[in-house]
Amino acid sequence: MEKRKLEEREVLLNVLLTFITFGFFGIYWVVASKRDIKSRGGDIPTCWLIIIPFANIYFYYKYCRAAARLFRQKGDWIVYFILSFILCSVIMLALVQDELNKIVRREKKASRKAASPKGKKPAKRK
Repeated sequence: MEKRKLEEREVLLNVLLTFITFGFFGIYWVVASKRDIKSRGGDIPTCWLIIIPFANIYFYYKYCRAAARLFRQKGDWIVYFILSFILCSVIMLALVQDELNKIVRREKKASRKAASPKGKKPAKRK
């Protein structure tokens, strides 16, 4: 799969929209973040498994493992997985989105460094 450009998303706005829409936006949020994680090499099955009882456990297991692997957090997939079922999946989604946003910021910073000529600092604006 081709490496797609990640977008920085507002975590608080996504949480609010999830509550306002009674969870429907949360489903969209899972699908969008799944695409981002999968484009970076994550092994996540189809999102249709979310609506199938017991199959959704397998989906979230794979989702959390792939997210933790992308963020290079070895044991944190367990935390994400527990948050997705016991407490509230919105908390897990907010944590995952925050980590995705960090990757976006790192990539923007790296692309700015690569674009500027070596040895020269950008001119200061007056």
